[in-house]
Amino acid sequence: MTHHTQKSSRKKILVIGYGGTIVMVVDPVKKAIVPAKDMKEILALLPRLDEFAEVSMDFLCNKDSTNITPDDWSRLALYIYEIGGCDPL
Repeated sequence: MTHHTQKSSRKKILVIGYGGTIVMVVDPVKKAIVPAKDMKEILALLPRLDEFAEVSMDFLCNKDSTNITPDDWSRLALYIYEIGGCDPL
């Protein structure tokens, strides 16, 4: 019996949570926005996204964007480089 490996035609998307709006959801009890616990919470807001892409999420930090510093930018850039997401400068 021959097995064929079928390559997925869906794109892969990695959402990197570093705080801010993109990883926030509404907490109906607190009636406020709070950081999502995981990707499932975010995907619940975009139920058809997984039809088009394999989505995963890594949370690196939970900082308000007004408090991000150049050190944070470096940490994020290094993380992207280490996971193979870009070529070094």
